[in-house]
Amino acid sequence: MAKLKFKIKTKNKFKQKRKRPRLPRLTYLIIFGKLIVRTNHRKGEIVELLTNEIKKQLPALYSTDGKDLTEVKAVVKFFCPWSSWTWYAAEFDGNDTFFGLVDGFEKELGYFSLKELSDLTGPLGLKIERDLHWDSTDLATLMHE
Repeated sequence: MAKLKFKIKTKNKFKQKRKRPRLPRLTYLIIFGKLIVRTNHRKGEIVELLTNEIKKQLPALYSTDGKDLTEVKAVVKFFCPWSSWTWYAAEFDGNDTFFGLVDGFEKELGYFSLKELSDLTGPLGLKIERDLHWDSTDLATLMHE
């Protein structure tokens, strides 16, 4: 009778360190065959959500208090590429706080923070974006859309 020779490997598959897949440096959002958003978010990169030109256009916080919503313009629009949340800024304190319309689970007027918007990270490293092709609109129109 012949002897069988074999080796037993004792390497445990589950203890092997798995490499995490690298996220793409460029993220594309394509809807109906059109390129909608092209972002370049690398670790540590600061995304400029608010330029100096836009800061100059935004009125100071509480300056439109008491005015009709048809007179108050939302100057800048931020949106979340992985969900339907949208923020329309009508006032800015010059530092971190906005006042405007928040369209999330429901539409409501309120305050939101630039730091909180810039800190949000979604799937594939997506970040909150500023709509580059959006024109300012009064809050009353946005409330009824």
